[in-house]
Amino acid sequence: MGSDNNLNGWIIGYDPGGNGKHGVAALKIVNADVCGDLKVGTEGTVADVIAWIEKRIQGEAILAAGIDTLTAWSKGRSGWRDADLRLIDGYVRVRHSVGSANSLQGSMCLNGALLIQWLREKHHGTMVTEAHPKVLYFALSDQLHPGNPVPVKKASPQKGAESTIQRATGAEAWAATRGFFKERFGFPEFDVEAEDHVLDAILGVLTAWEGVKGLAGLEGGWTMDLHAADKELIHPFGKTHYWWPKSLGPASVK
Repeated sequence: MGSDNNLNGWIIGYDPGGNGKHGVAALKIVNADVCGDLKVGTEGTVADVIAWIEKRIQGEAILAAGIDTLTAWSKGRSGWRDADLRLIDGYVRVRHSVGSANSLQGSMCLNGALLIQWLREKHHGTMVTEAHPKVLYFALSDQLHPGNPVPVKKASPQKGAESTIQRATGAEAWAATRGFFKERFGFPEFDVEAEDHVLDAILGVLTAWEGVKGLAGLEGGWTMDLHAADKELIHPFGKTHYWWPKSLGPASVK
């Protein structure tokens, strides 16, 4: 992606949560370093998200975008992709967060695709990566995502009985999450109330920025691309990536 001095622009994160729940985040990069505040917001529609981004970047380049959507598709059974199966095998505790492509629906699929299409039309040089905020948060912190309920089996005579455990989402938990991004990745502080879709957008920013660093050969950048090994993938919106912080074993057969 060129020399460090050419890494100037914005990193965008987007979580398509549906009406009134579209999380978006933007981070300014100057000479390959984080600069200024981390901008975050929750918008009504993907059109509002695009307007929000345009207002923040003021005509400057978008280096990369991390989006919680299906950036690449599979022709195989149930639409399972190599990346999905590797995440299921690698993170058993949160495997319920990973579904087959054919089982997914709604804003996550449609609005994520719409934002990628806008990037391709208006920001041709933008690197696009898929992001999976729920599993990524667990992979990085060994903690459950604050907004992620996890079904667990109860000791019960009733077969199949389940309950739900969920990590606390109060002010204390959210403050700890902000500190996590600052201490681990040098992100600036962001002052917002606990909001699931905003956090997912920030994790999209993180995925994209670490992918940019990896491509540029910068220290600590992520070089594991979960899309790279899957030769059967179709990229309907042009080449995309799926950057991940560590290597994972081969996918199981579904």
